[in-house]
Amino acid sequence: MGKNKSAVPKGDRRSNNGFETSLVVAVVGIAIAASLILAALNRDTVGAAEHMQAATSTAQDVQRDAQEARKAFQLPKISPETFVMDEDFAWIDACANVCATQGFDDEDFRFLQRAMASGLMVHPGRPLNLMDVARSCMIRCTGKAKNPSEHGYAAKPASTPSRVVDEYFRCADSCTPGAPVNISSEPDAALHSLASCGVVHLNNVFPTSLLRELAEAAKKLRSGTFSNTLLGDMLSANNLRAEREEIWLPFQPPFSNHQLLQAPALLHLIDKYFDSHSAASDRAARSTVLAHVNLIVSKQGVAEAQALHSDVDHAGRHLNVHIPLQDVSLAMGPTRMCPCTRIFSPVDVQSKNIDVLHHIQLVKGLDKVCEQFQNTHYDAVSRFGDVTLYDGAVRHKGLANQAAADRPLLVLTFAASEADAIARNYTGHLPSELPVADTENRKFTTAFSQMATSKGPRGIHPNA
Repeated sequence: MGKNKSAVPKGDRRSNNGFETSLVVAVVGIAIAASLILAALNRDTVGAAEHMQAATSTAQDVQRDAQEARKAFQLPKISPETFVMDEDFAWIDACANVCATQGFDDEDFRFLQRAMASGLMVHPGRPLNLMDVARSCMIRCTGKAKNPSEHGYAAKPASTPSRVVDEYFRCADSCTPGAPVNISSEPDAALHSLASCGVVHLNNVFPTSLLRELAEAAKKLRSGTFSNTLLGDMLSANNLRAEREEIWLPFQPPFSNHQLLQAPALLHLIDKYFDSHSAASDRAARSTVLAHVNLIVSKQGVAEAQALHSDVDHAGRHLNVHIPLQDVSLAMGPTRMCPCTRIFSPVDVQSKNIDVLHHIQLVKGLDKVCEQFQNTHYDAVSRFGDVTLYDGAVRHKGLANQAAADRPLLVLTFAASEADAIARNYTGHLPSELPVADTENRKFTTAFSQMATSKGPRGIHPNA
């Protein structure tokens, strides 16, 4: 596939054992974690605008879009041949190679044991896995705490990037979006993009009439005029980055419409993606769950640019569906995506594939690289009716809203299993802070568990 489809890579570049070598990893805040551990051992719609104001705002947005587009193309393009690593990135790449190819030694295990004894790195009660030891190796290596004689550790890193970094650039360049993928007529292309890039942009997912109803209902909910729902019962304060507004939804039409919660082509795509990241022995029993449903609002002049982040640590376990409730221009601060930056799932890790382990150890540096070049990131502007589906482990950020209109976004978040949803515990604050919102969200998750999905019937539909 070329760039004429949404984030669909040019080719299916995979290693000989079937794992994609065009993927790379960035773990949030690992530099901070390393320093802490080492120190321990020696953090409305369009508002109230009139029609004329809205028209003027649209013209201003178009001007801003043009200016931003020119800025984007002023950034250099990158290729593996032209990338020059700074010293920090060179150390990360070199240490990733050492920890992946040479393995972990007794000192790495002892370091991990000391960290655990101090309450660091591993949550109490969780069993150790290969990734824990890999992190221990990386922390010691990048922190210059390894002995130079330990398994191939070099006193000075190489000046040229490794093959894994090379393939990251090729992957990111191939995932520049074009037209959204029609999920009904091109399901294979949609899955290929999601699997290779970690993100896909779709259309023909939901009926336009339903989307209009949802946009109107969201407007009423925000103004306090939706049914008998009190906004104060549903509004989370300080739960999102950079001044976003998070509103939980009442389980009432149109939010409870089965066409929203049970879009067959979308659920089929989600199930296939989760299955691909699950052990073969677990696929038959695995059951996708709807973890939560909410509305995220980027308010004009208030929402700031976020830092690049991932929502979760491991790929293949959580998928977010972003449904813009209006056209989204560059001025409105769309989501900036860094394709090919997700973390592998535990199933991938247990394969002990060297490329996978190397990717996992590229623990920092890509955030700067992602935004430094025009062909390693993009801003997901969209038309009303477009939908973005992405793995929560992909690095991304919301931009500042500099338009004259708010940007409301309806979000459906799915988990590969009930255990995955519980482990993330995104809604854990609701029972004590917003009990009404907690009750309504449970209605959504319960209704979904009773519905028919692409894996087979589960029972009744909710009222639509």
